[in-house]
Amino acid sequence: MKTIIKSTKLILVVLLAICFSSCSKNKTEGIVSVFNLSDNSPVNNAVVTLFITPPAEGTAEGFYLCNDGLVQEMIYNTSISGSTQKICFKLPAVVSISVRTPDGKTGVGTLNLKPEETETAIVKVN
Repeated sequence: MKTIIKSTKLILVVLLAICFSSCSKNKTEGIVSVFNLSDNSPVNNAVVTLFITPPAEGTAEGFYLCNDGLVQEMIYNTSISGSTQKICFKLPAVVSISVRTPDGKTGVGTLNLKPEETETAIVKVN
């Protein structure tokens, strides 16, 4: 009888360990890097706008950020390295990017987010 109880406890401990280890998820994150098309240099202080492009027959609701919930548009600035900070998303999405540099150059791109991965979109401005 003691052996059965010990075996049952061991099985429960193993199942709980498996459950807790599978529940720890990586974040779904995105980074936007902006480079000058002419010399491939990083662009500091570029304004990066993230938004969802609506389908031809409908409207787009937005996308979910970890700290802000459902948003239709978010604006970030690049650092001296030409990149935004990591942006945490609650759900995978395909997000449109529009960039404007301090000297008026523009560029567009797409950030394709995959579950529990950090994706980087590179936008070249001209």
